[in-house]
Amino acid sequence: MQVSFPIPRACRILAAAFLIVSITGAARAQNSKIHSATLTWNPPNTDGKIADLSDTPPCSLPDVMKQAEDSATALVDNLQRFDALELSQSKTEIPDTSTLVSSEARFDFTAEFSEKNGFLALKESRLELDHKDSNAAQLEDVGVPALALIFHPLYSVDFIFQCDGAAQWNSQPAWVVAFRQIKGRPSRLMAFHTSTGSFGAKLKGRGWIARDSGQILHLELNLIEPIGLIGLLSNAVSIDYAPVQFHSSNVTLWLPQTAVTYSQYDKYQLIKRHAYSDFQLFSVGTQSVIEKPKIPGAQQTVTSGAKPDDKPNPAAQPKP
Repeated sequence: MQVSFPIPRACRILAAAFLIVSITGAARAQNSKIHSATLTWNPPNTDGKIADLSDTPPCSLPDVMKQAEDSATALVDNLQRFDALELSQSKTEIPDTSTLVSSEARFDFTAEFSEKNGFLALKESRLELDHKDSNAAQLEDVGVPALALIFHPLYSVDFIFQCDGAAQWNSQPAWVVAFRQIKGRPSRLMAFHTSTGSFGAKLKGRGWIARDSGQILHLELNLIEPIGLIGLLSNAVSIDYAPVQFHSSNVTLWLPQTAVTYSQYDKYQLIKRHAYSDFQLFSVGTQSVIEKPKIPGAQQTVTSGAKPDDKPNPAAQPKP
């Protein structure tokens, strides 16, 4: 499976299959407390120093990886029943023409995972809930919250992992685990799509793994190298996960809360942000509403890609 994102007309993190499921959610959108955020260029640098990183207590990589793999596997199960309101924002800046283009839309978002022949298939659907933005389709990024599958046993074999030490995320003790795609391994998790083909992304990054539970709290990714054929100089992704309480039983699910991507092309910069709220959980014959995340909001990221002539068309997009 690969995760997919559109960019001005192009990038996707591939999923093996997609199922379009329309769900009515206009009333939820009207009552939602989810708000827009100011989009600022601040991509994570996964090679940068972490201020509170410590080598005590000592980190056992096999133990941490076992917990993280269990958490990623559980995430697949959780997302099978996951429905939420999604607020998507984007900002494109073209320095040469002093052009700034912003877009925003709300969606009823559903996702479901299934496993077939040793591969994961991601089925997502988005139903636009407001129509303020004629370019809402460009805001739809596929599979961003599922990038924690880097720790899933089906995909972890493509990466080298290293435990950098102990730190905190949102005041919660965590292990910081760095990863880097093994040279020669296929790019199965992320690719950029254009009208001329697909371009695999070689990834590196790090994750904050809860020391008590192994839950994935936060994830940051960078490209190992630029993708020159589409003019992509750099791409960074930042995703936060948070616990959501399921009311009908004493179950807490770790679900994506926010995701942000920063894409630097040779001619322009693109920021996309996705925030999730008003969660619902679907099981056989039942539907239950669950609370908002208990952990405060955090950074997020998405991926973008475009071939050189697939540049944003400011005239076709609303002015900020």
